Amino acid sequence: MISSAIDSVTINAIVHGSGIGVGPIISYVERKAHDISRKNKTFQVLELKFLVKCKGDLSYVRAWYLHHLLDYLEGAPSLSGEEVIRRFKERMPIELVIDGQRFDFSQIIADIVSFVHKNLEEVLRDVRKSP
Repeated sequence: MISSAIDSVTINAIVHGSGIGVGPIISYVERKAHDISRKNKTFQVLELKFLVKCKGDLSYVRAWYLHHLLDYLEGAPSLSGEEVIRRFKERMPIELVIDGQRFDFSQIIADIVSFVHKNLEEVLRDVRKSP
């Protein structure tokens, strides 16, 4: 999946040794993978399963949801904060079954949305500021 995110220019640079180095290529792939996870529910589920199974601490899940909400707020400057939050709640995975165990993340999502909502003006100022 990630390899499909690499464009022909990047592949050409790798194959022909243009000297751009591995660091920028890795950074590019990480950015593309990050973009995919924002838009692809299957990728989101895989990330959440990894966090639950491999990390074993729901604070990682909490951070994951917060990270995605902040990304959504930053990436949609033409939408109100309220509209972004509404869409976030509609699009995020809420329940997962992992190895036969059901995980319900609705309270985590509610806590994060509440926190961001209480601080929405400041959050929007921070994430939507011009570089």
